[in-house]
Amino acid sequence: MIWLIFILVGVGAGLISGLLGVGGGTVIVPALIVILSYIANFPPDMIIKAAIATSFATMVFTTVNSVRVHHLKQAVRWDLVYKMLPGLLVGTFIGSLLVHKGESYSLQLLFSLFILFTGARMLLQRKDDGKLAHHDINFRFFHSATLGIGFLSGLFGIGGGTFNVPNLHRRGLETIKAIATSAAVGWPIAVVGCLVLLFKEPAEEIPLAFGYVYLPAFVGISITSVLFSGVGARWAHRIPGHLLKTLFALFLIAVGLRLLIK
Repeated sequence: MIWLIFILVGVGAGLISGLLGVGGGTVIVPALIVILSYIANFPPDMIIKAAIATSFATMVFTTVNSVRVHHLKQAVRWDLVYKMLPGLLVGTFIGSLLVHKGESYSLQLLFSLFILFTGARMLLQRKDDGKLAHHDINFRFFHSATLGIGFLSGLFGIGGGTFNVPNLHRRGLETIKAIATSAAVGWPIAVVGCLVLLFKEPAEEIPLAFGYVYLPAFVGISITSVLFSGVGARWAHRIPGHLLKTLFALFLIAVGLRLLIK
């Protein structure tokens, strides 16, 4: 039964990853927080840390397919990807290190509040999409923003899309290109976060785990998330930009409220 649940989580994570450019972590982390709490003998203090590490491990595979589809649709702004990577990777490294040291309740509370704030802000934003040229992108405080986004991504086990999509959209990039570009930087974020937590020894023993990565969840989620990320990416190119933006914001609010209530 538990394998079926992980497989279904993978379906949802894959679709969300390709459709919204968020890497799937905003599905995987809260889902695993709930699922792992029902597994006997799983150390309670290790649940959110295992969820974050496992999320990164699955995203290493999930994001590849969605990026491929977005690239074939010529939606990825690779020039922006290269500008974003230094800050994102340094921030992710620092944030992932803090997961090992952090207190579980605080991590979950911060995760809930941040995505609630981001979703509400994006939902209320009225700026119209526009097909803007490279020189129209607002680069003010760009690198400090990517450093902060990388830090939050490493801290919460997400691909950065939760923050990258609104950040790029606010700077003048149309929604579909913001989603595609965010998906492209999600892979290196996942690799850095996974490597940091893969070789950290948990304070308590986690059954069937390598470092903080819970292997049964990793295998079950990866199998379907890789397949369905491409499906989600193709859907993203068939849905109007304003609808994608609204869907993304509502999704963040729903997840944030669920975790905050829990």
